[in-house]
Amino acid sequence: MHKFQKRTVLYEPYSSFLRLNSRHSLNIKKRKLIVTEICTENTFPLVCVEAFKEKALLWSQQFEKVCFLDNNKNPNGWASSFLAVGIRAEIAPRSAFGAFNTLKHFSEQFKKDWAFGFLSYDLKNDVEQLNSHNFDGIQMPTLHFFAPKIVLEIKDYAVEIHCPEKDAEKIFRSIQQTNITHNHTLLEKLNIQARTSKGFYKKTIADIRQHIIEGDIYEM
Repeated sequence: MHKFQKRTVLYEPYSSFLRLNSRHSLNIKKRKLIVTEICTENTFPLVCVEAFKEKALLWSQQFEKVCFLDNNKNPNGWASSFLAVGIRAEIAPRSAFGAFNTLKHFSEQFKKDWAFGFLSYDLKNDVEQLNSHNFDGIQMPTLHFFAPKIVLEIKDYAVEIHCPEKDAEKIFRSIQQTNITHNHTLLEKLNIQARTSKGFYKKTIADIRQHIIEGDIYEM
């Protein structure tokens, strides 16, 4: 059961529009904005959500695995963003065959917990009698899911921090103390080499077009 408490945060100065819901109370005195929210011990009020996101992403760079999901300010979304960091367990099979069974066992192990990841196109080989032998220069797994150590659920003007260690307030303060810097370093000049020549590429396109005209294939 969550422990409820009253949390009061003072912001000065305020200039942006603040949208509050029924869980907030607002008090404005001498260009000082005081937001009081009744929240759980893992929930913390925010005024500038975008600034918090930026700080959270900078803070997350200390972790090996990071997953950031954002609804791009979609008004129909029930949460603004999710930031998952750290690894408690993960799966990343290279082969498509048996990958869904691996995912099933993983989901059963963490069925009441958070899991973030992705599915690749080549998983079709696990559900149909197909094979893929295309060049793979990235060496990505066919699927990858991980159970994070910490999940930040960023809502409208509040963030709920899910963490098994029960140190949500420490995490929140660490993120708030992160300095936002915009010192971009220039990347070294990249040496990009094509795997096929221009002539071979154009011939391949011409062959595909001819197959489509003849009706051998309809898409590629």
